[in-house]
Amino acid sequence: VQWLTASDTVKARVKAILENSTPKALQNGMFDYFVVRANGIALGGFVWDTALGSAVISPRLPKKLGHQMCLYSDAPRFKSDFKAGNKNPWKSEKKARERADYCAKDAYSTLWLALRVQPALLAKTNRGIEQFDDLMAELKIAIKMREYGVYIDTTRLAGITGRLERALAIVAARLQLKVHEVGFVGEFLPDAPAHIRKLFLTTLGLTTKKKTAKGAYSYSADQVLAFAESENTTVRRLARLILIYRRYGKLLAANRKLPDFIDADGRVRPSWNPGGAATRRWSCDRPNLQQVAKERKVAKERKE
Repeated sequence: VQWLTASDTVKARVKAILENSTPKALQNGMFDYFVVRANGIALGGFVWDTALGSAVISPRLPKKLGHQMCLYSDAPRFKSDFKAGNKNPWKSEKKARERADYCAKDAYSTLWLALRVQPALLAKTNRGIEQFDDLMAELKIAIKMREYGVYIDTTRLAGITGRLERALAIVAARLQLKVHEVGFVGEFLPDAPAHIRKLFLTTLGLTTKKKTAKGAYSYSADQVLAFAESENTTVRRLARLILIYRRYGKLLAANRKLPDFIDADGRVRPSWNPGGAATRRWSCDRPNLQQVAKERKVAKERKE
């Protein structure tokens, strides 16, 4: 991350502030921790994360700072006012000053939420303070987990990916055969909404209870799931084959992306997010290891 100043004096003062034990509030502390670490700063005094506070107070709402400020303050949406540009947000003195103003507002908003808003709301939430303290403790564990990383056995990964590719090809071939048996004309693409609609509505004459905004019958994923429980054997088998194909495709996509995230030491270092899901379970991204296929998962899918 590029500094807004070239002054070594300013950098040294900022470093001293960030490294001392003075309590600090962050928004998405996992990201901030590793940004300052990449600049040679060991962050100290991290005691409050406004994203985690939001996860406890309103777990099903977005946790972004801009959204929180719209909920709890009368401040204008400054986060949508600043346009950094696609290539170089530091290309001019004016743009750099805009960036500095943006960062100042960002920092003030985080501090305002941490001091004035979230403690009071947490106190009114059932076990709010206790849940927040638990999440903060989990976040510190998550930071250590990211630092250590997860070792990836690339040989085994390649083997699992190969088995997924072969299984996907088998399911695709079976699916093509089945749809042509019921009168579907042309190549069938299981991920194409138009082909799903053509199969179930045009070929099989099946309608759904759900409709789109324009009044047409909807054949979304939940409708295909409903067809998988149909009493009609042909419809049920087709829908289940489509769902299996999509599961394989999702697992395969995640496995193929994983090598791009492997560091020189053979480990991946995803961002772990305590309370990242609406149910307050952990999530992770860049990469999402929870979507990567494991050998037992592949074996289970092949049985089905």
